[in-house]
Amino acid sequence: MRLISAVLRVPVSMVAAAALLVAVPAAAADPVIAGAARATYDPFSGAAVAVALTVSVDLEGEATGILRIRPADNGPYALEGEGPSLAFILKSDAGSAAASGSLVIPVDSPRASMRFEVFVPAGQYAQAGLRAVSLEAQLFDAAGAPVSGPSRFIAEIDVAARAQANIAGASGVWGSQGSLAFIDFGELDSHETATAALQVRATTDVVITAWSDHLGRMIHVDHPQSAAEPGFSIAYRFSLDGVSSALTGPMILNRAPAPSLDGISYPILITLDDANGLYAGTYLDTLNIEVTAR
Repeated sequence: MRLISAVLRVPVSMVAAAALLVAVPAAAADPVIAGAARATYDPFSGAAVAVALTVSVDLEGEATGILRIRPADNGPYALEGEGPSLAFILKSDAGSAAASGSLVIPVDSPRASMRFEVFVPAGQYAQAGLRAVSLEAQLFDAAGAPVSGPSRFIAEIDVAARAQANIAGASGVWGSQGSLAFIDFGELDSHETATAALQVRATTDVVITAWSDHLGRMIHVDHPQSAAEPGFSIAYRFSLDGVSSALTGPMILNRAPAPSLDGISYPILITLDDANGLYAGTYLDTLNIEVTAR
């Protein structure tokens, strides 16, 4: 009886093993993501930016399937770092896009490579520094069952340290490469004051440096060689954000502009000295203001 029992046990075990082998499908390889996973975003350029990536898949015997890409752990569609986050959209070359849930890309052959991108729309403010998001890509068969594990990867956006300035109350526009504005006093009167504003927007704190070509004096444009003589120049005081200077040397201020696309406006006051005894003519000085990101 023991011998018969042993003989019967072997074929039963083999049948069970064969059934298990038939029931388990071949596992697909996890998706492989390649590409430069970082791009640079400039909030003030008015341009969108994208991190372009390629994902390669191998369905291992499945004819077709679906690739799903989404933020890891069902996280938000946001690149996060220090300060405000940046919203993004997942886009594929197949025309699909997602700002929530998953980006769904059809896989029409067992082995395929597909392009997609982490797209950051323009018009968003962010402070200087890295923003990152963890994403995951996973393969599913045509019926929606997973056939691979999720592959995780990091996409990053680098927000550079940038500063722009503009003189309001004079001619001029936003600029980071330098701009020219004019403040016209008209007919000079003693102790006359002109007002303007320095508008600054930046992705970080800034250093504001102001200096005068003629050390705080407007000189007669037809007699510049006589500027040191009485009657051919007029001194003035320059005030920026409540700090006053005769501009006999550079004036340096450290400021933290409002973290927004609009920035902040710092008041400017320019007050003339005594205008009595000046010769007729036009008087001019160039006041330089440099705003640099720290």
